[in-house]
Amino acid sequence: MRTMARELFRNPIVWSCYVLITYALTVPFLTRNVTNSLPLGYYWCTPHQTMDLLPAGTLVLFTPTLRLMVWLDATVPVLHAPPPWLKQVERQEGDELYVVGTHPASIDSRLFGPIPRASVHAVCRALWTWGGATHE
Repeated sequence: MRTMARELFRNPIVWSCYVLITYALTVPFLTRNVTNSLPLGYYWCTPHQTMDLLPAGTLVLFTPTLRLMVWLDATVPVLHAPPPWLKQVERQEGDELYVVGTHPASIDSRLFGPIPRASVHAVCRALWTWGGATHE
């Protein structure tokens, strides 16, 4: 099943449709984090379409670039979560953001570097979380 999902997202047409649907979100929405990068739970997200500064600590929902996804598939031997990803802004440099998870083994900017600011779809806040990010 995981291999099928991975192959599906390698298809440029599927990837393009996914990105278009993700960008079409224009109203606040609820998302769920099921990875150990941040505390498990539900997050309330508000679409972010301005170029305002995103301060450190801001939670953002973003879609990694296709180039990044292909690089991760070739580099990281574990299955990563399908996009969009929820991460915390560490810092901003121009039009690039460094995003991290709270788990030391999180797949984030410590591994792949900065992301384009334009890939951010929403700013999120924790609504209901439990257990914290596990560090197993």
